[in-house]
Amino acid sequence: MRGSSPRVGDVSPSGYRLWSFVRELWPYVRSYRTVAEALPWMTALRFRHLPVIDEGNRVIGVLTPLSALKVVDRHKIESAKALFRIRAHEVMQGVPTLDAHEDVLIGSVHVLLHPSLCGAVNDQSGRPLFFLTYRELLQVLMQIRWVRRVLEEEPAWRAARDLPTVPIDVTVGGAVELVTVYGPIALQRTELVITPSSLLDSILSPGRLGEFVNETGRVLEELVSIRGCGFIKPESVWGDSSLAEVVRPMMDGAEVVRVRGQGVVDARSLARTIIDVLVDEAAGEKLTRPTSAK
Repeated sequence: MRGSSPRVGDVSPSGYRLWSFVRELWPYVRSYRTVAEALPWMTALRFRHLPVIDEGNRVIGVLTPLSALKVVDRHKIESAKALFRIRAHEVMQGVPTLDAHEDVLIGSVHVLLHPSLCGAVNDQSGRPLFFLTYRELLQVLMQIRWVRRVLEEEPAWRAARDLPTVPIDVTVGGAVELVTVYGPIALQRTELVITPSSLLDSILSPGRLGEFVNETGRVLEELVSIRGCGFIKPESVWGDSSLAEVVRPMMDGAEVVRVRGQGVVDARSLARTIIDVLVDEAAGEKLTRPTSAK
């Protein structure tokens, strides 16, 4: 990692504009909707970023599985009531606003530096044209030939880190407390990882949703390992793999990837590493970028 925090101006432009990479329409949540109303999109339909829009259809924030878990953590046994009472705008996270004519790499840095790891691309009137998460940006970056080549030459271990570990007998409620602070955590003496999405799926799984809504408290008191759906076994790559080999499963939907013998790559560590790689490239510490981009 570089010693100083990277800035947008540290990255050279690619010559390609964000509007060139418009993707399919994204579901939006009205700011007055409750967190509970947004949950089916995140659990059943696997949308991990839900843009929140105001009455003027402007994107003002984003809901994520972590947003819902923070509600659960804050209200404990009254979690069900809270999810049906708290509005999206109360727990949403801010998002950067991008211009459709902005350079792809400059826009990527804005998104990858932001805690939400997503961004709204607006037209000249400020209305959203489309919504980008880090996954779409990874797909865009892999289409730019010189960027893909740089990622193929960088080692995967550069983005790997050791996750905080918890004992196998951690409860769902205990895991919620830790995940809301640290992000993904690992079960001791296993290759299993608890992510915000897997934990939310565990709490709201069809077999347990009734107990949760009835506020018996059993869901949060149960062991994550016994529940059986509060964790995942990440896809893994070899320790000598390239960074591009980690990017590919992440852009296809993986939340974390294990680099054997080195640690685990999550979205945040991958985003920071990609920025560092692009900054190094712009500074001439790596390859000299050719003039042809694709």
